[in-house]
Amino acid sequence: MRDKGYTVKEIELDPYNFQEQLKQSGAQVVFNAVHGLYGEDGRLQSVLEMLDMPYTGSGVGASAIAMDKFATKRVLVGSGIPTPKSLFLYRKEKYKEDQVQKILRTFGVPVVIKPADQGSSIGMSIIKDAAALSEAL
Repeated sequence: MRDKGYTVKEIELDPYNFQEQLKQSGAQVVFNAVHGLYGEDGRLQSVLEMLDMPYTGSGVGASAIAMDKFATKRVLVGSGIPTPKSLFLYRKEKYKEDQVQKILRTFGVPVVIKPADQGSSIGMSIIKDAAALSEAL
């Protein structure tokens, strides 16, 4: 952006002081390069919208839905867009061994285990043998 002649002020995001950071930076537009929480889940976007500050990337709703893999899957499937086979499990389901068996029946191994609401690789496990499933859950 600097090479294109723009004045750039980098901010290392402090979510609890973001509004003040933004004010001190003198920004007129925010180029959002924050990944995961805050940057991709709609929180940062909602603050920027409340401040009427233009920003790059998706809006609040799209960001919030895309960060939630279950919500994204429902939107895509509901829109007729094919998606890979998946299985959603809930932490409140008490019997991990039942979950393990359900995963093995549905997919076998190898299988990828991911939290539904984290960034692309945070908390992800690639399971190559059934013995590691319980720990990944």
